[in-house]
This record gives sequence, C-alpha cells and structure tokens, in this order.
Amino acid sequence: MPTITATNDGNINANLQEGFGGSWDGVRDATSGGVASSQTSTNTGVARIVVFSFGGSTRWIIHRSFYEFDTSGISIAPSAATLKIFGAGSGTTDVIAVKGTQSDSLTSADYDNLDFSTAYSAEVASWNASGYNDFSLNAAALQDMVDNDSLKVAVISHDFDYLDVDPGDPTVSFNLGGFYSEADAENRPHIDYTAGVIDAVIFTEIKSIGGNIDIKSGTLTIK
Repeated sequence: MPTITATNDGNINANLQEGFGGSWDGVRDATSGGVASSQTSTNTGVARIVVFSFGGSTRWIIHRSFYEFDTSGISIAPSAATLKIFGAGSGTTDVIAVKGTQSDSLTSADYDNLDFSTAYSAEVASWNASGYNDFSLNAAALQDMVDNDSLKVAVISHDFDYLDVDPGDPTVSFNLGGFYSEADAENRPHIDYTAGVIDAVIFTEIKSIGGNIDIKSGTLTIK
C-alpha cells in the first residue's frame, strides 16, 4: 500500500484575552496566531481548546494543526486513504480533518486558512496517546488527492472549533497531543492509500472506415 509522509506541518494557536479582542468568536475567527512548525511532537497542541480566568480576566486559546502531503504522483483518485497521526500526551478532545488552504511554509496568517465547509473525515471520537490514530478520508479528500499536486489538511477540535460551539464555563481544557514530520520515521504522520484503477472499457462493435486496424502484441475480443 503506497504511503505519503507529511511535510510542512505544525500547529498554530490563537490566544486572546478579554478586553484585548478575547471572546469565543474572537479567537475562533482570528486571522493570525503563533506558529510551532519545527517541533517533533506536542503533548497538547495538535488540537486544543482552553478557556480560563485569571485576575478577573478570561482568556481563550485554540490550537489547530496543519499537514501537507505530496500527491503530484497520483493520476487516478485512490479508492481509499487513511490519514494516520501518532498520538502523544493528552487525548481529551474529539477531532476532525478538514480541507486546509495554508501556505507551503506555515506562517502566522495561516491560522484561518482552512475550509470548515469541506470535511475530509468523520469525527474521531477517541485518541490513542501511544499509537497511530486513523482518519478515514472521504470522497472530497480522495478527489483532491488527484486534482492537486498536494493535499493540505487541518486537524481541529470537532465539538467546539468545527461546530463553532462556545465551550462556556471559563474553566475548560481539552487537549490532544501527537507527532509531526520531524519525528522519527516510525512516528511521523502519513497517509496510506489504495491506488485507484481505471474501469475496463468493453466494446461490442468496432468499425473501420477507409483504414486498417492493427493490433500488436495483444488480443482483441469482441463479444
């Protein structure tokens, strides 16, 4: 089964305080954040939702992870594909993979470069913090693998970030840890896929008008 290892991956977080643009809407709809793109792994930052109060002021934090996969060698849509992320640390939030639109090298402006309307997987409701976690990629992702030279994916909290649900009480902490492409080979995020095939074409009649039909090194069967 062919495998594509992630590149240009990492996480971006928005961290806003009440009185300085901080609110659930403010942090979810922020247009920039802090980038962590050269770490081997994170115990909390693959997908993270934190709300807490300190000194009478509430702070909201969201982490989103972004991954890129080279699909330039794929010319037929795969029949199946699975995004696999090796877990670490915490696993206390449900997640989902969606279409990423980030730049080829992550920058702070890529925090909101994702398409919430294009899910690439179903919700992943449990997380293995010491093994691979599987996201079965859907038809939209499979088609983008053949339509584009790279597949860009964002992994985010499902119940809060994806669904845009304010977690409410300012004592909230949902965290997810995992490895990135800088990790050792056995822990790197990757996509395993089953190569697609072209459906056979069956002819029931062949006509040649004013010409010849030559068949070399093959057999033509007309039924």
